[in-house]
Amino acid sequence: MTRILESTRRGTAGSLGCGVAAALALAVALYGFPAFAQEICPATPGELTTALLNEDAAARTEAAECFIEEAALFDYPDLKQVVNTMLRDESPDVRFFGLLTLSASTWGGLTTGSDLRNEKAKIMQILNEDPVPRNKAAAAAIIGAMDPIPMNQAEGPLLDLLAHSDTKVVNAALGALLSFDPPPEEQISQALMGMTAHSDQYHRSVALKGLGRLYRDDPSIDPAVIEALVLALSDDDRLVQWQAANSLWTFGPQASSAVPDLQAIVWDPKQPPEVRKVAQEAVESITGEPIKPPWLTGETPPPEPGMAGAPE
Repeated sequence: MTRILESTRRGTAGSLGCGVAAALALAVALYGFPAFAQEICPATPGELTTALLNEDAAARTEAAECFIEEAALFDYPDLKQVVNTMLRDESPDVRFFGLLTLSASTWGGLTTGSDLRNEKAKIMQILNEDPVPRNKAAAAAIIGAMDPIPMNQAEGPLLDLLAHSDTKVVNAALGALLSFDPPPEEQISQALMGMTAHSDQYHRSVALKGLGRLYRDDPSIDPAVIEALVLALSDDDRLVQWQAANSLWTFGPQASSAVPDLQAIVWDPKQPPEVRKVAQEAVESITGEPIKPPWLTGETPPPEPGMAGAPE
């Protein structure tokens, strides 16, 4: 028996299922749901390696996609050989499924120390040079799950990816950076603060979510961060509004300066219901007191300014 984990090799379906489920979740997030090949997957490392040497890219992709389901059953040396073949393939799809294989095989639990030196180098090359956004995103996700994380090599490239045009890449890079202990808070904050004014609403939303995650357990939040989230409450996009309110909710009492703006949303019937709801939850999280505007239940209209119960 080689170094592959007993719990993965024999252990069982629960562990194997979790690995495959994680890989599938990553695939759906980055690529859409994979249409797994209906043919029987190659049953041995030799058969799979042969399939991956096929001149037809579609055939190689089919084998690579199929391999996700078989990866956890391969011994470690065979797994390394096959994955290395996939990561070096000229087809971006094969490279992508090679990265997903690392998730499906609970790769982080298979090795420690320098065992992943060659694989880390190839994953970093994909992160830096691969032209396909989903491959960059998958590489970032793998780096964030590594133990130990290659912080010295990965921090700079991941920070650069926070400015990427594809929000899936930004999300994955952010997740990897936040997995560092400690994360490079100042650099992440600077990048995300700049992104709050991005022309694309999805980038703005990712930035606001990232600020919430970055400062969630921080005992002292920069007032400029609170100001940026408050400004986003008046955004034209409801997703951006919702994310701003949700991040303020995570800050609790430290976001007390945002209460008037959040209250204004709660009492504004023109605001989207889901935004009013999260704004209400944010006020309650910040103040520690429940608020139940009667109009939310349809009983009465919102109070006029100056009336009892109206926001200041």
